[in-house]
Amino acid sequence: MNNIVRFSASVNPDDDLDTHAAEIRKGIQEMQTQMRNALRICFKVGGHLILAKQQVAHGEWKRWLKENCFLSQRTAQLYMQLADNQGLIEDELVMTPELGVRAAAKLIAKPSTKPEAKDVEAEEPDRAGSEEAEDTPPDHTADLHAAWKAAPSRRKRNSWRQSSLCSRARSLTCSG
Repeated sequence: MNNIVRFSASVNPDDDLDTHAAEIRKGIQEMQTQMRNALRICFKVGGHLILAKQQVAHGEWKRWLKENCFLSQRTAQLYMQLADNQGLIEDELVMTPELGVRAAAKLIAKPSTKPEAKDVEAEEPDRAGSEEAEDTPPDHTADLHAAWKAAPSRRKRNSWRQSSLCSRARSLTCSG
């Protein structure tokens, strides 16, 4: 089997590392610009959808979207929510220039209505004076869960999980 790597016509495999680095930086900057442009287009489309919805007869919105815009109601709703939250999203773009449509949607998503995780330590029975307390290692599930939730993002959590969480788990179970 041949291991032939194919590049686009604009990539020269004979370039030096400085040239590759410069092209990588340039490409990343272009991608960030395109993501910001995509969000701005979503704001514009969402604004038009908001105005159109006000003009469409009651009960006809879904059909009108499908026939005139080739959009599902869910996608239209996303664009309208993005437009409604344009200021918040643009503020975040200043801090996170690579923010895409999916990340912007997560940013404006309503908080989950799931009940808060119970405090395991508060509900753990007092084991002082118990014979079982000496034989049973303490339950550090709540500590591990809190440490996991404190990790900043999924990508960072994954690398953090592989290093810190495993060593933290070992130290908690070994020190018990």
